[in-house]
Amino acid sequence: MTMLLYRRWFLHWRDMCLQNQHTSQKTVGRYGRLMGLLSVLLLTLWGGQIQAASGQGGRFYEAWIPVTDQSDASRQAGFQRGLDIVLQRVTGRAQVSSVSEFTDIREQAGNLVSQFNYREQPEVDRKQPWQRYLLQVSFNEVALNDLLRKKGLAIWGAGRPPVLVWITREQAGHREIVGGSQFSVIRDSLDYASNEWGVPLIYPLMDFEDAGALAVSDLWGLFADPIQQASKRYGVNTVLAVRVWPSMAGEGLFNARSLFLFQRQTISSDFRDIAPEELAERLLSTVAGQMAGYYAVTADGSPGRPVRISVDGIDTVSIYANLIRYFEDLTAVRQVMPIHVSGSKVLLEVTIDGSMEQLRAIIDLERKLVASSPSIQDGVGQEVNAMQWLSDFDYRWYQ
Repeated sequence: MTMLLYRRWFLHWRDMCLQNQHTSQKTVGRYGRLMGLLSVLLLTLWGGQIQAASGQGGRFYEAWIPVTDQSDASRQAGFQRGLDIVLQRVTGRAQVSSVSEFTDIREQAGNLVSQFNYREQPEVDRKQPWQRYLLQVSFNEVALNDLLRKKGLAIWGAGRPPVLVWITREQAGHREIVGGSQFSVIRDSLDYASNEWGVPLIYPLMDFEDAGALAVSDLWGLFADPIQQASKRYGVNTVLAVRVWPSMAGEGLFNARSLFLFQRQTISSDFRDIAPEELAERLLSTVAGQMAGYYAVTADGSPGRPVRISVDGIDTVSIYANLIRYFEDLTAVRQVMPIHVSGSKVLLEVTIDGSMEQLRAIIDLERKLVASSPSIQDGVGQEVNAMQWLSDFDYRWYQ
């Protein structure tokens, strides 16, 4: 079953239990045990979804653009729009089309395309009647990143923490916390903006544990402490809480207030008389901008900073190759050189852009290395010269 099917099954049983007031105590207990098991299953799947979120680098350099036809003019316009989306994703910067630093790069849109193709859209899927085709365009990651580095622009790599989104709404005088499958007008807009910005979103299960952990009044009040406490079960520390209520200015418009919790920062925003699409875009713009400011790495023209990293658990040649490839694929890393090998432990000298704190944060996101003690022994258990193994970071290979 897919994640979505498990979730639908879970919500079905939850609703039966909550709505049937004449259910026997024995049956309620059976429902409770079943929902507990399903909660564990869903949280396990959630963990896999969180880990997968950090391995989507290639997708960040791809865009789907609606176009009228397959003419050269439409295609070139699509390339331009696609590059703007990709630049937005990999820098965390909004409105790149009007930012002077990106002008030279945007003028090379056609030269940066690695491949493209078309897909005809069914009429029911077209947001506008003229959007007959979707142009899928992929850009050359290496070439684009080289241009960004030469411009001194920060690059936000593929390792990105998922953002847990809590939503509460007021409707007809009633306030409630809504799950990810509810309130689709807001959820769909958030998911679309999530793709445009390359920010993975997850939503709470809204089971009995969530209901007991976070009161509607606390979420409506956007109180940071109870929201953070309720979010701990999902293994995330990046949280967006939003309260929404209908606007009197027109059909389909909302008022909203949000709270973004990230790296000990709390950022509040207010919105009035806003459409769901614009609300989602502005929320994700703030989220992406803050996250990129923390994780994105800038090449400042210096030779780079050498960092020594010891990694244990390197038992085979294939694991060693995976370790080297792992560091080479990190946006912050320029070069990887092995210095010492003893038993299953390897000492690497890694030349990086950015700070050591950024490198540590990026490694923590990838979840392929876990911190370990800095001791080292050779193959027969004798202590090796400690000076040779002085390192800035000590890890064990996790995968």
